Amino acid sequence: MDLRQLRYFIAIAESGSLSEAARRLHIVQPALSQRLAALEADLGVQLLVRGRGGIALTPAGVELYQRALLIAKHVEAARLAVKESAGEAEGTITIGVLRSMVSTMGKELFMALKERLPRVTPHLCTGYSADLKRMLQEGRVDIAMQVIPAGNKANADVLYSEPLYAVGTAELLGTGHTPINIQELEHIPILTAARHSSHELLLQAARRQHIALNVVGDVEDSRSLLEICKTGIAATFLSGSVAHEAMSQEGLTVRVLNDPRLVRHVALQVNPDIPRTTALIAAADIVAQVLLERMKEVESRNAA
Repeated sequence: MDLRQLRYFIAIAESGSLSEAARRLHIVQPALSQRLAALEADLGVQLLVRGRGGIALTPAGVELYQRALLIAKHVEAARLAVKESAGEAEGTITIGVLRSMVSTMGKELFMALKERLPRVTPHLCTGYSADLKRMLQEGRVDIAMQVIPAGNKANADVLYSEPLYAVGTAELLGTGHTPINIQELEHIPILTAARHSSHELLLQAARRQHIALNVVGDVEDSRSLLEICKTGIAATFLSGSVAHEAMSQEGLTVRVLNDPRLVRHVALQVNPDIPRTTALIAAADIVAQVLLERMKEVESRNAA
């Protein structure tokens, strides 16, 4: 087993078909098939199965794919470290951005990275906190934003914390901007987004207090949530950074939840299994700076 075989196998696993992988690698498919067969023979295991819908990895294939990603990262980091010792930071950095944050800071983050690290190619991918954690563990991202449970806050490098807000029409939430208690939500129709970490936080708090929330539906997309809430059919909940966007939309009112436990703690985590290159350290600093500047802006506007 050599590095070329591993790179070929990564391409196969990520492409979903031998023909697409061969196209990406700029080799003919029969040659790629021979490389795969040689790798399986060397390891003595079947790495993938073929079907009408393409290929699927076997358990052994999944294991090899995850380890091959880490090996490829280490090899690339070694190459970049040698080059960085003689010049400017360069390479590719993959950053996992929380789905709830990408629309408000994605452009700003990308532009800051390109301005300060012109020879680094940033790849921004999005996901929920649990998705990004898994991608970090699998080596698919180098840096990831994470939502940290309150109980684990002491063990994490938390960048900032933000409260949750109820968002809906004045008919449902009232016309004032005073805090709202979770008990007041019991008879208000609620739209949730179960995979959003902030919504899971709220649902857990309601269960602890034996409050039966009137959940009328579940919508993952934040923009769709707001559009539905504008109709008055239900209210929803957003973190402070996203709720700020709702404040400027006609027909919606926003009230902070009056519970110190209903706070979202956001941290930035770097893949512990890859070397700390100059580019990686600099990129992590830029992500943290952009996040903090964004939150300061939100806090100042919310205060106004």
